Order: sequence, then structure tokens, then C-alpha cells
Amino acid sequence: MNDNELSHFGIAKSYTNNDNKINSLDFYHDGKHLVTAGDDDAITIYDSENGKRKQTLYSKKYGVQRIRYTHNTSCVLYASTKVDDALRYQSLHDNKYIRYFQGHTDKVTSLCMSPIDDTFFSSSKDKTVRLWDLRSPHTQGLLRMQKNNSRQHKPHSAPVVAIDPEAVIFAVAYNDYQEKKGMIKLYDKNSFDGGPFSTFKITMEDHYDWKEIKFSPDGKHILCTTNGHCVYLVDAYEGHVTKVFRQIVNARNDDLQAGFTPDVQWAWACGSDGTVSWYKVGSNPTEVSSSPSFKWRPHDIVQSSSQESICGPIYAAQFNPLYCMFASAGTSLNLWIPDTERIEK
Repeated sequence: MNDNELSHFGIAKSYTNNDNKINSLDFYHDGKHLVTAGDDDAITIYDSENGKRKQTLYSKKYGVQRIRYTHNTSCVLYASTKVDDALRYQSLHDNKYIRYFQGHTDKVTSLCMSPIDDTFFSSSKDKTVRLWDLRSPHTQGLLRMQKNNSRQHKPHSAPVVAIDPEAVIFAVAYNDYQEKKGMIKLYDKNSFDGGPFSTFKITMEDHYDWKEIKFSPDGKHILCTTNGHCVYLVDAYEGHVTKVFRQIVNARNDDLQAGFTPDVQWAWACGSDGTVSWYKVGSNPTEVSSSPSFKWRPHDIVQSSSQESICGPIYAAQFNPLYCMFASAGTSLNLWIPDTERIEK
């Protein structure tokens, strides 16, 4: 995917009939299936290859957020927003729960599925990180990130967790308020009881919390998003900040959405103004840019009577892992592909 092609993406399909915001979305690893979760408790499945909405289910009793595909296109995993803080494993085929995963006592902050097996990780505002297996309702491993449970003593923010592309290590990140640094701890997935094998201490430029971390598809970078106006790119081996991506509009201090293209040549970040900022990564550290090389602006491409639904904040986004497609969602879902007419011009 060359620079000219990426800079001339356009919205090929827009689904604007959502009443509430879409809080999360996920592509299946074959790139042909897309699932979204909304604040209206809706789970919607799309055929991303043909741009068609296939099915909508509801989780009215428990709510739905942080939805993820498992290794089956007919099964998803997500966190509850009502009743309790359990994780739910659901069959989309017959709209039935397969299993509950109970243990967290506060809102789930991140959820990530292993790329190679049935294990997955979750983190929560209860300051724990848990390892699970889809085949068992019981926690397979537990990290307590805060020993002092006093409500008045708040040594660090809620943790977030991510697993590397080879499913060998996982990373836990949080803000240490006492040291005034961002912390990233790396653990061996098979022997994390002994503690982290590496700890990175990141000096942050602002006081905002880290809200999500992601490994790049090649495992060389870690992307740390905030609820502020910048995103941190960290070397996954050495632990130093390679670049800070700036100029991201975040008027209401929402949790920023960011990620990589599958070839790891570019990183993207979404703003509250509905734009998507693109930053050059490249194979050479000197190629990494801190200011966006270009921005996608939906209102420049799509004219609609419902302008706010298209140009409002982006709450969920992801680049298709296999096809040249990008999905972004606010109160509408937009599917972006290269605009061939503009590229030719």
C-alpha cells in the first residue's frame, strides 16, 4: 500500500441508522467479517467484503462493550455494562450465551484475544489483570496491580493489557501517579507468576491516563493511547519512546482510538472532530513523524443532511487485517476504501 493510495481513501459505505454511539468494533482475522457493539445494547454483524449488514442481536439485560471475535466467526466475547462486570462468550448463530467469566469487580478496561489459541486477557478498574480460557469459566491467572486497597490512596491508574502477535508475551500498562510516569510491564505468558521480565518507565508530556495499548503486527512497537491529545509510540524491545503523535483533536477528553496498518508503515489516530490523522512509521526510526502527514476528513468526501453523525467523535476504529479497508464508528459506521478516481487524478 503506497502513500498516494492511503492518502486518498474515501467512504464507500456509511450506516447511519444507529440511535446511540458504537463503542467498539472488531474485524475477524480473514477480513471478511465485522462486528460492532453499541450503547443501545446492539451487536451488529456485517459482511465487510460486500459491505452489507447481515444481522443485529441485542444484549438488553447485560449491555455490551469491548466486543472481540474469537477464533470462530459465529462467536464473540465482550464485557458487560449492566448487572455485573462479567465477560460474556456468546454464539451469534443462535443468540445464546456459551459461558460467563466472573471475577472482575469493576468496569473492564481492556479485552484481548490470543491470536493462536483459546486464551484471552482482560483488565479492569479493580486494578487486576486476568488470564482466561474460553473452555473454562474460572480465572487461569491473576495479577493484582495494586496492593493497597485504600480508596484514598490511588498510586496508579487502571491497567490495560495487550498480547503480542506471537502470543508469547503480554504487556500491562498504567500511569504511576507517585513516580509521575507511564509504566509498561512485559510478562512471559507461560510464567508470569514470577513477575515482569522487563519494565519500561515512560516520561509523559501531559497528565492524562493511558487508555489502551497495542502491539504492532510485527511486534516491534507498542502504541499507547491516552484521553488527552497525543499518542505514544514505544520501542517494544528497548522501551524508549520512538515518537509522540500530536495534533489530535480531543475536545472532551475521550479515550483516543489509534492503531497500525497491517504493513506497519503507518499509524493512525482518531479525533473528536471526526478526522483520522496518519503518521509515517516506516522501518527506519528517522522516518517516524510526530505530526500527521495527512488527515482524512469525512465531510470533505460525504455530504449528508446528518452531518453530525458522520463528522462527530470517532469512538471505535480498526484497519482491516487483510483487505485495504478501514472502519470508523461514532453514531454511524463508515467503511473506507481507496478512492480510485482521486488516486488517478
